[in-house]
Amino acid sequence: MPLEVNTKLTTKEYDGYLGTTSSGLDDLLLDSGAYERLIGKLLYLTMTRPDLAFNVQILSQFLQQPKNSHMEAAISIVRYVKNHPGQGLLLSSSNKGTLKAYCDAD
Repeated sequence: MPLEVNTKLTTKEYDGYLGTTSSGLDDLLLDSGAYERLIGKLLYLTMTRPDLAFNVQILSQFLQQPKNSHMEAAISIVRYVKNHPGQGLLLSSSNKGTLKAYCDAD
């Protein structure tokens, strides 16, 4: 069933549209501190793993009231990191290479 044009969904309507209301994924986490610590560690990891930055940034928007689905998504990022260890940035310790940054601002 397609959505009407310019329809704005609340969280409850969105979960109902996706069919996640009965699965328990929309319940608030009882221990939001564990979610906060995990997101903090993932944010630190984005310094060498820029491929994670977008997903971690999206999950960090839900730090006030994280749901079980947000924790599951964060755990899936951890699984991705574990299964793809060589995807980060490797910086050598030699001084042969130089890093140059350019800015387009006047």
